[in-house]
Amino acid sequence: MYPEGTTLKSTRPTGSGDPEHRLSGHRDFGFALKEPERAKTYLDELYRRSAQIAQRVKLAREFCQIIRNRDVNAWLHWREEAKTSILAGFVKGLCLDEAAFMAALQQPWSNGQVEGQTRRLKLIKQSMYGRAKFDLLRLSVVTAA
Repeated sequence: MYPEGTTLKSTRPTGSGDPEHRLSGHRDFGFALKEPERAKTYLDELYRRSAQIAQRVKLAREFCQIIRNRDVNAWLHWREEAKTSILAGFVKGLCLDEAAFMAALQQPWSNGQVEGQTRRLKLIKQSMYGRAKFDLLRLSVVTAA
């Protein structure tokens, strides 16, 4: 499949096109989830060499689909399959508060707006650290909105 003397590492796509900027394991996993065309050869070889990685990526993709589609039935099936996999610890953590996870899949709303406002407030507060009391912070939050 690869020319003589070529290794898996030499087939890995680089982040910027420069061989000095090799991808990390996290980026490899991101590539595996997104499967861009430029990484297809590399990922195929990676899956061929490691059944564990192939299984982990398959389960991660399925989990992403469950979240995107809010599919409770698929979650129940996926949970049983993943309990005996390398993702067993992750599944165990989700099952500890399964009621909250199921509510997230079933309910139409999200706390994304609240989290965004909290983040914005913390950034404003951090930028003013040590310079102002509450009155100036309040003024900055109101004018930033």
